[in-house]
Amino acid sequence: MLAMTDERHTTRVPILMHICCAPDATVPVLRLRAKGYEPIGFFYDPNIHPKGEYELRLDQARKLSCIEHFELIEGPYDPQRWLAATREFWNEPEGGLRCPRCFGVLLDAAAHKAADLGISVFTTTLLISPHKDVHVLEQVGREKGALYGVSFLPEAFRKQDGF
Repeated sequence: MLAMTDERHTTRVPILMHICCAPDATVPVLRLRAKGYEPIGFFYDPNIHPKGEYELRLDQARKLSCIEHFELIEGPYDPQRWLAATREFWNEPEGGLRCPRCFGVLLDAAAHKAADLGISVFTTTLLISPHKDVHVLEQVGREKGALYGVSFLPEAFRKQDGF
């Protein structure tokens, strides 16, 4: 297992932290560090349209990584992957049948990236949103982690004023 050392020479366990937008990553970075992890950001969200909006969100994630001193890996901008996975559920409302498919696209990419990097655990900043079903996120995260041999950490970032 990889380990990273911060400026106080304490060993932290690396965790790949899927990021969909910078504001949702602020609390998770701090909470993960408090639990002994060293977050490695993975910005990936092919659900962001148009590309200009995607680039704005990516730029904010870059700024947050500089402020909070964590590595940021940029995933590909591939809206066609998201569109293909969710096509039959486009008319569903937020929280509807499209969500598990969307989560699947995002968490599959994150679990795959964690495995590629030799990082044994991953999580997502989606867990901070009160608009996302944490039980569905946990189920999808565990399934995708199992596919790639990594563990999903279903941290309840929204609790204790996290959102």
